[in-house]
Order: sequence, then C-alpha cells, then structure tokens
Amino acid sequence: MKMELSQKEKDRYARQIVLSTIGLKGQQNLKAACIYVVGAGGLGSTLLLYLAAAGIGKIIIIDGDNVQLNNLQRQVIFNQNDIGMNKAIAAKTKLNALNEHCEIVIHSQYLTVDNIQNILMPNSIIADCSDNFKTRYLINDYAVAHNCVLVSASVYKNQLQFGVFNFPFESNLRSATLRCAFPEQDIEDMQDTCAQTGVLGVVPGIGGLLMANEIIKIVTKAEDVLYNKLHILDLQNLNLKQWNLKRNKDI
Repeated sequence: MKMELSQKEKDRYARQIVLSTIGLKGQQNLKAACIYVVGAGGLGSTLLLYLAAAGIGKIIIIDGDNVQLNNLQRQVIFNQNDIGMNKAIAAKTKLNALNEHCEIVIHSQYLTVDNIQNILMPNSIIADCSDNFKTRYLINDYAVAHNCVLVSASVYKNQLQFGVFNFPFESNLRSATLRCAFPEQDIEDMQDTCAQTGVLGVVPGIGGLLMANEIIKIVTKAEDVLYNKLHILDLQNLNLKQWNLKRNKDI
C-alpha cells in the first residue's frame, strides 16, 4: 500500500529521503510499516525513539512493567516523573511528543502464551526487546508459525547479542531462527539477570540502535539485511564476533 507524504513530512524526513538507500519510496514504506515492539526497557526505549523519529507509521508497544528509579540509568525514554507509571503508557506519551505522524498503540501487559495470539499479527515485523528466554522463545515460535520477521537483541553485562531471524531471503526459504542460535531450552539457567550482574546503560542503548537500523533496512527493502548471522559485541573492548547460522528444520 503506497502512503503519500505531506509536505511537512517531506521536510521532517528530508535528510533520509536524500539518501539513495531510502529515497521517497523508502520513506513511504516506513510510513506504511507497522512494527511490534515487545518490551520498552533498555533495548526498547532506544529502539522506540529511533523508529518514531525515522517515520515508522505505526508502532505497537507491549509491556506490563512499571517505571522504576533504577531503570532511568539505561531506559532513556523515561524520566523521573514517569516513576510508577506503566512503561507502555509512558513511552506512548514521549513518542507522541516526538512525532505526530506516528500512530502509537499500546498493550500495558506482559506477552504470554494466553494473549500472544490476540496481540501479535501474522506476516508482521516483531522487535523482541524482552529480558528473558522464556518470552524470547515464545515470540520466536509465534514468528516461525506465522511468517513474521523477528529482530532480537539481548544484553549480558558489557556484551550485546543481536540477530535477524526467520527472514524471507528467497522464495519459500526463511533464515535461521532464534532457536537455531540458542537451541538449549535451559539457557536461562546459564545467564544471570541484569539485577544480579549489572549492566552499563549504553549497552542496551546501542542494541536498540542496531535493531532500529535493521528494521529500517527491512522495511525499505535493503539488500544487505543481516540474516543468518549472530553478532556478539563486547563494548568493553569493542570486540565484534560474527557467527554464521543455518536454519535447523527440526527446531
């Protein structure tokens, strides 16, 4: 569906439209896009700001958590006045102030096996900014079953893990899934929480930026989407490792 841009929108996105990788058609694609963002925490708060700023037409935020004081060190979409407020509700207020052309829909609840079918939609783009593998596997399995593209990132101390999963790169072929990258069902037992190990605020911030960049590439139909790869970035020494993935048909 082609979305026309008003003159005000053309002025707002002028620095993007002039890019050969975006152009007017790419900006129209961004306006026509709908992105599901699961989690408005450290990853999600940065991702949401840049998706809205880029001109994504519709963003759907799913988060049942409330803003706490210790979130503010890394969840930059919030401020002290938001403490105690649901994150999805608080984020919507900020995004509405940032870009009037972006429609924000919220679900102020956690994504669960009981509500996922009523919240997510088939053939969509899902950004997984959740903070536990139970939810990540739930989102991945929905994406695989319903032909969704999944952009996912996770944070551990100073380390960032990032990938694009279930991407349709050829006719009737889709890329590796999250389970191909992390097949162990008990992986959560091997990873401590941020509350136990700590997290440097800029790490999830960079993760959100990387997710936003790939989503923009996917929506604008770039040819260099980073599928079938797992990227691991250590921000302590800026060491980047890249693992090639293959689709496991049994997962």
